[in-house]
Amino acid sequence: MDNLPVLIAAVAGVILLVILGWVGLYQVRLRSVSAELITAEDALDEGDLVRARSLVAPLLSSYPAVAIVQEVAGDILYAGGDPFSAAAVWEKAMRSLGPARIAPRLAAAYAALNRAGDARRVAALAPDDRYARLVHAWAELVALGGDRTRGAELSSLLSHLRP
Repeated sequence: MDNLPVLIAAVAGVILLVILGWVGLYQVRLRSVSAELITAEDALDEGDLVRARSLVAPLLSSYPAVAIVQEVAGDILYAGGDPFSAAAVWEKAMRSLGPARIAPRLAAAYAALNRAGDARRVAALAPDDRYARLVHAWAELVALGGDRTRGAELSSLLSHLRP
């Protein structure tokens, strides 16, 4: 009984060390993932799609639910000509990162898939984003079954916008 407080303190100390160690490892992994994502985005900016894909594929495999990984993976998939997969990944990312950040790209993916209704739905989530509105207008104009009249109206409303 006399050693009980010492034993409790020792166990608490071990638990604290384990928690601190886990937090430290988490920080190291987070920095590593962030660095890989930045490198992948740089490769994508340079037009090196193969390198960007090779950097992000293992991250997406290891961290499929991390929104920032999903976002960059979607960028790479879209740039690689796969708007369907990009849209699927961006839909997941948008739940965490919000429509202001993802909606314009997601709307573009749906427009590329000739899904004007989905492009309209996503663009409506970011009504103040001029690129989301522009993509929405584009989707309406080019969609085979889209509302060309509405697309023309949107296009005329957007004509005053400048990048």
